[in-house]
Amino acid sequence: MEEVKENLNPFSIEGYLGRKYYFLIGLVIAIVLSAMQFFFCRSVFQTIMENSVAGINTNMISIIRTASIEDLAIWLILISLGCFLSFINNTKRLYDISADRQRSFLIAISVVILTLSMYFIPIKSTAYGMLSLALSAVGFAMLLIPGKFSIKEKEPVENSQDEPSNDVVDASTVVVFWKRIGAYFLDTAIILKIAGVLIGAAGASLWFEIGGYGIIIGAVVYLLYFGLMNSVLCKGQTIGKKLFAVKVVDRNNEYLPVGKSFLRALIFVICVYAVGAFSGAMVTVLPEYHMFDIKNVLPLTILLFLYFVFVLIFLFNKNRQTLHDFSVKSFVVSKENIKKLYPDKTDSTVIIVSVIVALLFSVPILAGSVAAKNIFEKKTVFPDKLAKELNLDVFSYAQYGEKDNKNLGIVIRTKDIDNQELADKVGNYILLMSDKASSSENINVTLKSNYNIGIYKSSKSKYYKIR
Repeated sequence: MEEVKENLNPFSIEGYLGRKYYFLIGLVIAIVLSAMQFFFCRSVFQTIMENSVAGINTNMISIIRTASIEDLAIWLILISLGCFLSFINNTKRLYDISADRQRSFLIAISVVILTLSMYFIPIKSTAYGMLSLALSAVGFAMLLIPGKFSIKEKEPVENSQDEPSNDVVDASTVVVFWKRIGAYFLDTAIILKIAGVLIGAAGASLWFEIGGYGIIIGAVVYLLYFGLMNSVLCKGQTIGKKLFAVKVVDRNNEYLPVGKSFLRALIFVICVYAVGAFSGAMVTVLPEYHMFDIKNVLPLTILLFLYFVFVLIFLFNKNRQTLHDFSVKSFVVSKENIKKLYPDKTDSTVIIVSVIVALLFSVPILAGSVAAKNIFEKKTVFPDKLAKELNLDVFSYAQYGEKDNKNLGIVIRTKDIDNQELADKVGNYILLMSDKASSSENINVTLKSNYNIGIYKSSKSKYYKIR
């Protein structure tokens, strides 16, 4: 191993300010090249979406072979450029970690080879998933492992003039991680779920009628529960926090006023509750063939982006603060702590990297929706016509099965699932109007009654065989 001396110039590429942007540079490269592939290789993306909709398990090479010559040439150029730039960037970062040029080169070239091998593995296979997980782990390792050249810059801790130093504690030493996660799951998976069951049973008919807007009920419950219980009224503790012996306080170790606690809860609802609730509402009331409409996917993409930013900042910020904590300068600490908190300033790199990673995870959903627009438009013609003429909520409509034994199925969302007359009416309409009826061995109608209030969902269905 080469002798490594601390680089005293923090502004050089091997110094502190240079080193911490290696991973950031890699993410920028990935985003730019992915965007270029989407805009310049549209036929490749469209084929990926077609295979996904059809449930075909194939590899990327098979998909790329079906692309036009122009798209294929552009794709090869972009992939080659991406591999080269990533190799250079990873080699530098790995040398910063190991101080061994040969080892850095071998690991970087191995990452490139493993990445390219994913193009030959079926996308839905276990091997593809395991390899994706392994490469992600390598990426996060390169982000988190300290470099040999790094210079740790420690900011001085300033205390108030009228406070003795023994009344002050570094926030990073008293904030909690696993207990906070445990308290959250206890609150949401048990306490609020019980509340959801009771609220759902009390107004099932009404919740069915309001459809997707039912998630507002859950949002209000979340806001009231976390807003009130994390405030001074309940000493900064929900039921989950009481059991895990943690509390929400400000930097002076004082409980939050009700107003600040509600602001914190509101941001939590938007960043955490909303993405699950909105996607749940889509699955509950939207026709499957309209789920990928831009008007539905765009808000989901935004909410997913906020969720990832929220979670990533929490994971990588040593003070365990994230967006809702920043808004009111709150901390979740051990119940036993009696000292005031003096946190180090949150590293801006944590926020920047979290935003970029969140974009990488969320934007492809919107890009896939745009690429698949024509595919889904073709699938909506008949079910939309049926829904309009019979004044029904069509939940799904699809032909499935083997070539010589195809089934045609439709799911209707209705309050009354014990309705043979409605099932026959829908079945007769399909027999007369659908071009898929003649090629289907069986025609099935399913009547479905469901609702979703965000903190609880219910679904009942009944199957009718028409032919």
